[in-house]
Amino acid sequence: MGIPGLTSFIKNNSTQYFENHQLTDTLVIIDGYALTNFLYRMHENQTSAFGGDYDIMATVYIDFINLFLRCKVIPIFVFDGAYEQRKIETIINRMSQRIQLYGNQIKTSDCMPYFGSDILFDILNDMDIPHVNCDFEADAEIVAMAKLLKCPVISRDSDFYMNTVPYIPLDMITLDFKSTMINCRLYKVEKLLNEFGGLHTSYLPLIAALLGNDYIRQDTFSSLLRLRPGTFNCGLKLKRITEWLRRQKDINNALYNMTYNLPHSRDYVNNQIKNIMKEYKNTDSKYLTFVLQYKRMAKYQDGLKNYLKPNEKTILPLWLENNYRKGTINSEVMTILTLKKIFFKVQIEDYQKPPYYEVSFKILEVIFGLLIGKNYTVPTLGRKNGLNTGCANVCLDF
Repeated sequence: MGIPGLTSFIKNNSTQYFENHQLTDTLVIIDGYALTNFLYRMHENQTSAFGGDYDIMATVYIDFINLFLRCKVIPIFVFDGAYEQRKIETIINRMSQRIQLYGNQIKTSDCMPYFGSDILFDILNDMDIPHVNCDFEADAEIVAMAKLLKCPVISRDSDFYMNTVPYIPLDMITLDFKSTMINCRLYKVEKLLNEFGGLHTSYLPLIAALLGNDYIRQDTFSSLLRLRPGTFNCGLKLKRITEWLRRQKDINNALYNMTYNLPHSRDYVNNQIKNIMKEYKNTDSKYLTFVLQYKRMAKYQDGLKNYLKPNEKTILPLWLENNYRKGTINSEVMTILTLKKIFFKVQIEDYQKPPYYEVSFKILEVIFGLLIGKNYTVPTLGRKNGLNTGCANVCLDF
């Protein structure tokens, strides 16, 4: 999930919202997939169209982890899990955009190789670095864990600009793999709020909702904020939002007034705002108990006893759960179990020929059969017929 325009606005005013910082003797929570994409794009050598480069990626991942360990920083990697039903439209739109991009005759160097993230999981397991695969989207878990461990978050997701945890964007870190220190720039949301009139941090979920994200259209509140639909000036939007919120009696009154004039989408928007507020207030980590099992986390176990809960119940069978949490089984398995669908990654290939994944259908039948059972039809979504997105069904009738 992301807030359109917010990253650019904050980066353009970085002197106001960031402070110089040096990472040492601390924990950090790292958004795992954000890191893999960031490091790949940083070190990609214009050969993406051919796939692979896994040796280069492995070296970069290892150098990154060793830099943190050398500076006495323990990284905790948290990864997104299954796709969620509420994001299906966004997922399909992004898939279509990538198909159009990768199908161009001028090839892009922005295509992550198919097993790029699997390499990182292998390295994390080999080096015994704390990490966990979440059941679903990881943002709320990352924030909850950072609050409990009192440490910063490292990512590229603009949602973290609207939260109270200290945040370090990946491109604000000086990555010198031979260094003995990690210089970076640290963001604290209080500086942003002070710049726009000093609203209390409890209003952050409403600000995020008014700005718009993957679940709430950007122009939903254009009339309320006296903005033209399609306004992308994030500074202007923040100014109007904070002015409007300061005129409200309290949060409940603001929430009521936000949705009062949305007769057709009121219930939906209300639910999305309440989800944002719930995630913002949450300090219960579902997976901290799992993360604390790593040897590098031993000294933190006693201090966090009161916050630990039994491992989160999951629909995964016991024989699969531990491997899933460690990433030796990837998140597509969870998508199959929860949505009964599979989404194939878009890759660079000959788009005049059938998509790469069709040769795997017989193998998928066996995998689906183990996870779901027989006599079931699983829709699959990916590239089909040139530059089009389409569905195919895998029938479990063996």
